[in-house]
Amino acid sequence: NVELVPYEERVEVHWGYESVLVPQITCAKQALRSHATWKYLVNLVGQDFPLRTNMELVAALKALNGSNLVESVELGKFAFRTNNRPLPLKATWYKGSIYGAFRREFLHEAVMGTAVGPIRDLMLKPNYIRHPDEFFFPTLAYNSHLHLPGACLHSPAPRSEVDYNYLGKLVIWDYYNMTCSTKYVRDVCILGMDQVSLLQEAPHISANKFHADYQPEAYDEMERWYFRRVEAEMKSGSYDRRTFDPKVYANRLCSRHHI
Repeated sequence: NVELVPYEERVEVHWGYESVLVPQITCAKQALRSHATWKYLVNLVGQDFPLRTNMELVAALKALNGSNLVESVELGKFAFRTNNRPLPLKATWYKGSIYGAFRREFLHEAVMGTAVGPIRDLMLKPNYIRHPDEFFFPTLAYNSHLHLPGACLHSPAPRSEVDYNYLGKLVIWDYYNMTCSTKYVRDVCILGMDQVSLLQEAPHISANKFHADYQPEAYDEMERWYFRRVEAEMKSGSYDRRTFDPKVYANRLCSRHHI
């Protein structure tokens, strides 16, 4: 089930610029054009580790109740990255992770629809703003007057649902005021044995990041843990509700209040 982007659509990615966003849009378009049955797209990177089994992931996505799993915060100190450019369509800038779970209808409008085309064109304009990948999905998902499917009616997301508590991805950044007893690389805590218990109890979709040459025994332990649960599900026909409760996804503000 692996698909590759056609060679002519591949881009050289430069951190901080629109080339980071382009592959997300390209892959989303390919998924929208190629498959007729999927309901959500979850985007990941190669250094992510899945914390949810397939059955748990399905339960989590159903618990979103038709909303999108997208992080958003006000710009604050990151306002300079927009170069003080106003957004079209009277939209407000929001910032967050590029990674999440996107409802099919939302994604279609975000990457192919004409209604928000002016915002998409601005985000993809070469060298126009910095880090447009961190603005694209949050801005579209939290400006409810744009009427995208699953868009949140309250913006931005509550503080209790962002940063470490953002369910789309478990990442420990150095500004979270959390302990990182392993090491930081470019402000991100590299996961190791000290984080194994934390990861196994977390409700997030995935965790980032492991390095192959740093405490590989931690990754091995996580793999054993993951596949033990998969094996148990295959035998029982269901995920273990004692160790994963999808209500944490259902209780999100956006899961309860969205278009």
